[in-house]
Amino acid sequence: MVPELTFKTLAEEFGADGVLRVADADVPAGVTHGPTRAFLTRVGLPRDLRAMGAADLDDGEPWTTLPELYDDFGAGDWTWEQPDGAEHWYEIAEFYEGGSILLDGATGELWWVADDDRPPARVHSGVDALAYFMYAIRRSTARFTHAYTKALAADQGADDTLAFQLDRYEEEARRLVADLYTADPTPFPDGIGEPWDEDGFAGPWTAILIDVRDGAWS
Repeated sequence: MVPELTFKTLAEEFGADGVLRVADADVPAGVTHGPTRAFLTRVGLPRDLRAMGAADLDDGEPWTTLPELYDDFGAGDWTWEQPDGAEHWYEIAEFYEGGSILLDGATGELWWVADDDRPPARVHSGVDALAYFMYAIRRSTARFTHAYTKALAADQGADDTLAFQLDRYEEEARRLVADLYTADPTPFPDGIGEPWDEDGFAGPWTAILIDVRDGAWS
């Protein structure tokens, strides 16, 4: 279950300007899922998390729909059929390398639309889960840094600092994966028994979580 978030909680991590809240009048009429409209207007989404970020939903322009993405980006490359109601699927976030997250305005579910020809895959139960994943990763970042793990190795008298750091990165990554899975298991279709054994084990989040494990997120 996704822990409850507030605008204040997100602002403490990302700064007030780093949280995107949308005026209700600017949310498309096609977003008929009440809890989604409420979350976007009252709580909001973090704007940026290094490797990904929210779309520009507050720039006064119409939100990009799946048919528009299909025509502009996927023409000639995507061969999958668009789902019923695709005109009410809206791009709300983007992984800068890999694809976009789209909101089904009727159900509130989020779908991963990859740049390649894979068909859309369900990635989150709702916008609150997306916001929580971004928040949880940002909140934990200090524990993934080289400086923190090196200092911890010294404090604990580790004989091999590098080995200690690598073990610590993986430990923190496993803790983070477990937290995210508890909040929303949707991106983990095969569970998290041994996450690193499966290619794409966490959908679009896989690359970020591998960076955390390898000490590259710092």
